[in-house]
Amino acid sequence: MITKLDGDVVATYGGLTRSSYGALQSSVTDSVGALTLARMSTAFNAAQIGSEKPTLIVADPASWTYFEALHQPNVRITSDGYAQVTKGGMAQSRAALKGELGFDALMYRGCPVVADDKCTSGSMFFLNEKHLTWYGLKHPQHGEVTVNVKNIVTDALEQKALIPGLSWSGLKEPVNQDAEIGQFFLYGNLVCWSPRHQAALKGISS
Repeated sequence: MITKLDGDVVATYGGLTRSSYGALQSSVTDSVGALTLARMSTAFNAAQIGSEKPTLIVADPASWTYFEALHQPNVRITSDGYAQVTKGGMAQSRAALKGELGFDALMYRGCPVVADDKCTSGSMFFLNEKHLTWYGLKHPQHGEVTVNVKNIVTDALEQKALIPGLSWSGLKEPVNQDAEIGQFFLYGNLVCWSPRHQAALKGISS
């Protein structure tokens, strides 16, 4: 297991040398192997500065399952039992004995941990969404999908991009097909303003 700064992999960021600016370096731990709460804590702490801490933890489904398994020894099962006889008679009928295991959602230090099929296999990313911004680009041919928004000061309608960088090709009729199809395009880039507030665990295998 090797913990390094992301500046060791990509030397510059936005034209700046990452080794010269601590805010441009994030913590990356390779070859994690078995996932433990201690290793998660180390990554979480690396991305935390004062009250600024990760707001979302993303993992591939397998790594999310390993995280879920860390909770199982602490699970309490609440079950509904069979009808019971009491001194006042028969208690109201209840469902047969059953239990529940597994989770749909998990939190770590108040931060949601989610599984994403598109996440890199064997990885867990500790993200601070406050420092991630999407910048859209207009499609060179189709522009952007816009909506009319009323300005509360002037009472005039203004056109605003529905989602920056989102465009619509319009309906087209394919050759040799009795149908119409259209395409949505999303042009742009997700920019991280402060890699220092992000961290990653990679190479999770169990």
